Amino acid sequence: TDGASKGIDRLSGCGNLVHDENGRWVVGFTRNLGTTIWPSYGMGIHEGLCIARNCGVRQLEVQLDSKIIHVNREANRCADIMANIGCVAFLNTIVYDQPSQELIQVLVDDCRGVSFPRLIAL
Repeated sequence: TDGASKGIDRLSGCGNLVHDENGRWVVGFTRNLGTTIWPSYGMGIHEGLCIARNCGVRQLEVQLDSKIIHVNREANRCADIMANIGCVAFLNTIVYDQPSQELIQVLVDDCRGVSFPRLIAL
């Protein structure tokens, strides 16, 4: 899951995807949060848990590039893309049974274990 805020208007959005233990897509969503003051991460987690439950998912691990089970931003690229889509979406919540075209290459990269260098200040 991920959250995002964009532009002068501070439009917020969140996005989430659920995949199985083999990296196969189960469900995803984007949500436009408008200019809400609510933390987009929290909204993304809540919405994602509800959608996963409705899809019959009973066990899952929450990953985000903040806290809980931390993953680096580079490993959270799909959720990042979906959160950015949520910022500019015209509909409140969009549920995806299949990944959008924008996500296919990123999902393939994830399944192949493609990594990206990360600079860390010492």
